[in-house]
Amino acid sequence: MTAALDHDAPASRDWTTEDLDELPEDGVRREIIDGVLIVSPGSVTMDRITKPALYAQAEIPFYWRIETEQGIVVHTHRLDPVAGVYLATGAFEELVETDEPWPIRLPVADFTPRRLS
Repeated sequence: MTAALDHDAPASRDWTTEDLDELPEDGVRREIIDGVLIVSPGSVTMDRITKPALYAQAEIPFYWRIETEQGIVVHTHRLDPVAGVYLATGAFEELVETDEPWPIRLPVADFTPRRLS
């Protein structure tokens, strides 16, 4: 689980579900994202079909899928809340540049899996 916060974040440890219970109910929106996955050869169907369906069912608004078969390709998706399915928003091979869920500019080389370096 990753938290997109510039404050309220636990300083010395990772987020837990208990941290969510401790956040103030002050109307400030906080995003929790658990939707980045790397497709591995042994779990292609699970990573491309099953997990996105589960993410959509959980109403996770954005997710990224990182393909590694022929180099690195980052596929970004946004949930269509009416249809309950993900819409592709981009495919990036060198630089992930998107405004969703917030402005991001990230070189793909910065997170290339070690086995592909």
